[in-house]
Amino acid sequence: MKARLTLAVAGVTLMAATVASAASIVGSKHDMSATTTTAGETTQICIFCHTPHNPVAQIPLWNRTGQNANTVFKLYTSSSTLDMYNAVSAGFKPSGFTTNSISLFCMSCHDGSPLGGGVHNHPSDAQGAFAADKRNSRGGGSGTYTGDVISGTAADLRTKFGTDLTKSHPVNIPYNAALDANKAFYAASGALINGGGTLTNGLPLFKATFGATTLLSVECSSCHAVHGSKAMSGSTNFLRTTMAGSKLCLGCHNK
Repeated sequence: MKARLTLAVAGVTLMAATVASAASIVGSKHDMSATTTTAGETTQICIFCHTPHNPVAQIPLWNRTGQNANTVFKLYTSSSTLDMYNAVSAGFKPSGFTTNSISLFCMSCHDGSPLGGGVHNHPSDAQGAFAADKRNSRGGGSGTYTGDVISGTAADLRTKFGTDLTKSHPVNIPYNAALDANKAFYAASGALINGGGTLTNGLPLFKATFGATTLLSVECSSCHAVHGSKAMSGSTNFLRTTMAGSKLCLGCHNK
């Protein structure tokens, strides 16, 4: 009986590990806990972005301070994106992110802000030392939370954007029924774009308010699954689908 119980526990553990490796934030670049090479002084993973009580923003129980729509961001514009804005209202063009853009959550780190210093509620297992004390070396890290940022080194340049996004793919842009007649893009089906049926899982759209109109929009998370993607297990860029054959691009662009 004991042997069978041991085997059962081992089997469950193996299954859990398999599920975690298939699509999980655990061990990824978004895992900043003491169990990874980013080596935080807490073993908690979710706390760097989420908190169960007294969040900065109710949805998604956000636990980071700093980034908001009042920060001036420069966004990419082209004839296509301007057409999308004009579909909302003639001549409409936002000066930066709209106030409820989900991409602002991404930018609370990816603009180069301190990763740990921006945490609102500190983890209980680190107490008051979290923001000021050193990160421990269990995972090979060093330094402090407050000074730890996405660096400007060659390896991190693709993920540290600052506030100038004019050289990055447009985000926080409306993608609605007005595009149905635009043959350059696939029409959205509800809150998903499925590339004319070529994607197993469609790319999600998110609610954002443009002027006085709330529409679905393309955001950072339309292409990136921040908690990991079953379809792209092990992707360091958290992509929702492969770039092979430009499959991700062709999920929206009808080329």
